[in-house]
Amino acid sequence: MAQNNMFFIENYTSFDSKHLDTNLVPIPLEEPVHFGILKLDAISCDVTQEPQEFVFTVDNSGSMSDICSDGRTKMQHICHTLKNMIIYFNNNPNINLHITVFSFDDNFQTVLERTQITEDNLQTILLKIDKIHPSGSTDIENALKMSDEYIQKMRTECPSNVISHIFMTDGEATSGSRDKDILKNLVDSNISTAFIGFGVNHDAFLLNYISNSKNISYHFIDLLEKAGLVYGEILHNALYKHLSEVTIQVDDGFIYDYKNNNWVSQLFVGDIVSEASKIYHIVSSNPDTCEVVTEFTHLGEQHRVVSNKLCDPNSDHTKYIYRQRTLEFLFKANEFQVKQNDAGHTSWNYLEVTDIFKKDNESKKQEQIFKTQLRDFIEEMKKYITDNGLTDDKFIKNLCDDIYISYRTFGTRYGNMYSCARQTSQGTQRCYTATNIPDDNIRAFNTGPPLLRRHVNNYFDGVQDDDDMLSPLDGENILEHDVSNFCETPYLTPTAERLMRECSAGRNDKHDDNKEDIEETQAY
Repeated sequence: MAQNNMFFIENYTSFDSKHLDTNLVPIPLEEPVHFGILKLDAISCDVTQEPQEFVFTVDNSGSMSDICSDGRTKMQHICHTLKNMIIYFNNNPNINLHITVFSFDDNFQTVLERTQITEDNLQTILLKIDKIHPSGSTDIENALKMSDEYIQKMRTECPSNVISHIFMTDGEATSGSRDKDILKNLVDSNISTAFIGFGVNHDAFLLNYISNSKNISYHFIDLLEKAGLVYGEILHNALYKHLSEVTIQVDDGFIYDYKNNNWVSQLFVGDIVSEASKIYHIVSSNPDTCEVVTEFTHLGEQHRVVSNKLCDPNSDHTKYIYRQRTLEFLFKANEFQVKQNDAGHTSWNYLEVTDIFKKDNESKKQEQIFKTQLRDFIEEMKKYITDNGLTDDKFIKNLCDDIYISYRTFGTRYGNMYSCARQTSQGTQRCYTATNIPDDNIRAFNTGPPLLRRHVNNYFDGVQDDDDMLSPLDGENILEHDVSNFCETPYLTPTAERLMRECSAGRNDKHDDNKEDIEETQAY
């Protein structure tokens, strides 16, 4: 059996000293039950030496010409981010990789054939990226078919290479099939695939559905200027992969599966990257006999590690119980909104939003009950923060962010994409998550509360008047909360932050022919 310190700085289980209140956290065990955590802190390691294949499939449909808040188009932001990544590859020749870039609208084009980046071909590659221009409609079906055809060819020709597919779209499928099962079947779950929803008009329901499989993930870029942070984290996860095919087995207990909101004896985790600090929730009626085993692949070899047991009679995992409840609320928020969509709201395109929100009275009543539960829960957490002097605690503040953003967007056309983004980020413990709620003219789109900017206090359940002020409804108290900045996430590691910032850097770079003075993305 492998020694823990070969892979982890820390690898232990710890159970709360008191019994779990199962009224707050329902579990499949008879009382009394103890709530616990599995802590896995991965060692720091260098960039992987495995040969890498990065395949980018980029939406260049007409909507990519939309202007962002900084005056640049969506297409300009995506091209800028791709160029930053290419420059990063060039500046790190120790990374053994090839890159392929496709673009799609209602056609599928090869922008960059499979290439190994060098100083000699760098400028040529950057110029090719600059030539991607928006046009046409959005045929996601054809893009998935064509990219999968290429990927399967690569698997045959380069069986030892690790393939990462990054697929980005800013909208809905307007050409080809829109059937979510047909589209899901076009994605190979044996390949690491990241679907990126770019902006608030993409089909979050579709991308979330497609991504609910092994090795497939969904990412939401809420603020277009921060595309580099999301791409940077995906890049970091591929280049600094430490362990793969990670599975956690719990004997005489259960581990929480956030994707399906249930307790299981075995959980597939996927990859664990360098420096990652992971916390998983476990429960057991017999903590002394509960054993947790982590199985994984490292450098092509299978390993099995048994977690140590941390015995502390004063252990208090209240913070993690709040995280557990937060994940359950986020799951329920997504589940409710998916059911609403499946019940007849087949499109979330903003042009059709008037029909979408003609909800029956029962749905509106259920929404209000759930929003009240969210509001009560965040106020409970804030009291816990105050009572325990945790004002600067990033972990618990991040949980408040999750609930607050779900509360503010629930029942709106943005609700699913934000709740899903926060649930996935919290469940997988990502470095970046969506925080910037759109502040457009929501009166035409939204039957619920107004959508808000980040870092604005005094938010109300009310309407937006002509002066862009928010007025509370009768009898409503003010709900105040400042959403955290990117750098305040509890899951951000030094190496990940460094790479994410490089992918977000401004264009005042020696390799940029345009020499435009684009401000660096430092909004975090």
